Amino acid sequence: MKLNELNADQLSSASNLQRSIFETYPNQAATHKLHMKFESVDTEELKDLEISFEGNHGVFKVGEGEGNHYQIPNDKKLWESQFMIVCKDGKYYIRDLGVVHTSRIKVDKTTEVRIQQDSLIDLGKVVHYHFDKVTHSVAPSAEPSSGFYVMRPNSNDYRVEEDAQDPPTLRARPTWVSSDENKDLIQKEIILEAGQQNDFSIGRSMKRDVQIKLKAVSADHCNVQYTPQKGWFISEKGKDKLSSNGTFVFMKSQGQMADHEPSDLIPLHDGMIISFINYEIRVNLEKKDAQEVEDAQAALQKVFEASSKTPMMGDTFKAQAEPSVQEEKAQAQEEEKEEVREEVQQVEDAASEKKEEKEETPVEEAVEQAQDANANNQEEENKEGTPRSTYNNQEENKPAEDAKSAKAESEKAEEAKVEEAAVEDKKEEAASEKAQEEAKEEAQAEAAEDNKKEESPRAEAKAEPAKQEEAKEEAKEEAQAEAAEDKKDDSPKAAKEEAKIEAQEEAKVEAAEDKKDDSPKAEAAKEEAKVEAAEDKKDDSPRAEVAKEEAKVEAAEDKKDDSPRAEAAKEEAKVEAKEEAKEDAKSEAAEDKKDDSPKAEAAKVEVKEEAKVEEKKDDDKKDDSPKAEAAKEEAKVEAAVEDKKDDDKKDDDKKDDDKKDDDKKEEPAAADKEGAQ
Repeated sequence: MKLNELNADQLSSASNLQRSIFETYPNQAATHKLHMKFESVDTEELKDLEISFEGNHGVFKVGEGEGNHYQIPNDKKLWESQFMIVCKDGKYYIRDLGVVHTSRIKVDKTTEVRIQQDSLIDLGKVVHYHFDKVTHSVAPSAEPSSGFYVMRPNSNDYRVEEDAQDPPTLRARPTWVSSDENKDLIQKEIILEAGQQNDFSIGRSMKRDVQIKLKAVSADHCNVQYTPQKGWFISEKGKDKLSSNGTFVFMKSQGQMADHEPSDLIPLHDGMIISFINYEIRVNLEKKDAQEVEDAQAALQKVFEASSKTPMMGDTFKAQAEPSVQEEKAQAQEEEKEEVREEVQQVEDAASEKKEEKEETPVEEAVEQAQDANANNQEEENKEGTPRSTYNNQEENKPAEDAKSAKAESEKAEEAKVEEAAVEDKKEEAASEKAQEEAKEEAQAEAAEDNKKEESPRAEAKAEPAKQEEAKEEAKEEAQAEAAEDKKDDSPKAAKEEAKIEAQEEAKVEAAEDKKDDSPKAEAAKEEAKVEAAEDKKDDSPRAEVAKEEAKVEAAEDKKDDSPRAEAAKEEAKVEAKEEAKEDAKSEAAEDKKDDSPKAEAAKVEVKEEAKVEEKKDDDKKDDSPKAEAAKEEAKVEAAVEDKKDDDKKDDDKKDDDKKDDDKKEEPAAADKEGAQ
């Protein structure tokens, strides 16, 4: 960017920053006159007011600001310029400039408006629907006309279905709902597919294809149709009357609104209704006479000729003006710089040629030149009588020495360059090799660390089963050692335990005898036997304590170890315990056979009865047969029947009590009636 300093004449010129109308001219005279009449307004001042436009301006603006051709004052809802009319190629177009409140086209019985991708439609001024998906079977080919409007005629964003079997689809979603309406009564998404049906009705009634249950939406509001030539379009054709609050299509697309961009140029047609805020303007096109069109075109031609001679109009028309002084100066400076570059290049070329000629001169020619010069100098010396031997020797050797020194220097320079290049290459190779070796070492170190990390969990996993087995073996050995010590135990505790066992057996025999005796003594003996049995349950013998500790240890190990080996160890322990119990029982049975005393016989009977009771309990616990299940179900049914009977009995009792209470209440009432009679 360049800043130019203003001269005195420019500073003395007057400037006006007040907003004013910007005058433009159309490129062709209009064939019609444009009349715009206000039909729906907020104030009585604008009602039935008509704006006429002869087509002598290229742009005609309407809005609230002072810079418009027609100003609507004192309405802050309007934008600075709400819209503008453009006269181009003899026709009229409208472009929406509104930002907060944008302009719309109203749909009536005679008009159809094409629905395009990203279009926005207003139904009853209470809900806006955005069409985010609009597909066609073929690209629409119908041109805009007086009964068919297109908001973006130059747009080619028509999406055609790739598969011929896929129907043209239309999808719309709401973007705004009036605060006076219930948002739950609208369609969250409208999807229409053309094919078997190409005409879809929209309204509040249940008979419509798309029902919108808002009060401001009419029962039969509008129609959406599809044809291959026109594509998707909306209209109110074929109805007895128009919708109460109207159907509108916004001039801007949803994207243009979001980016605050003006709309495309939309062709104006006779009878079109333009709506913005609460205003509605009807368009009327009046055809001009041929003579009027010729006169307007001639006037425009004069304006074009006059403007072509004025540089100030270069931005609007193609003007033939002289280039600015600043551009000429810059061009001259560039030419001077180019000439200086050429001169420098010529001097450098001449110097290089001379240098090459000197280098190519042979040494012999230099020697001959030196001899000739020496002879000449000798003659001059003889004539003048002055000695010049020293000077002559220097002059003779100077050319040859210069040539040799130049060659030697050039050779040395080349050799030095070659050596430097070789040294640099070696350095680069060494650096690259070093970098490769470092990278290899790092990769190897990382791989070794990864292997260690991977191997350590595996080794630990392998070592865990061995550790568990060692721990189990040690526990077994300790338990066996303790059991062996208990067997060898001859301490007083062991004697006491044996005495207790004998006393228990005697008590059992006495209890068996007491069963046959119902005397008070027998009852007392039974109570004593129960007391001794309760004490026996609190057995504190060393073997019992050891067995308890072993059971706890095994239970703790079983909780910690859920592996298959642990399960197998548990099963083996159970089998061993059963076998030991069987052997103990056999040994006791063998001893009992030897003992034929009444006490022994009674003890045997009791042991057998207890064994039968325990087996029956185990069988009941393990009994999963169908008979057992059936018995359980029968028991449940019987319990339910009994409960029901009890409930029915309670209800009957309650009813009887209620009836008695009612009878008691009715007796005084009957007595009162009799007294009254």
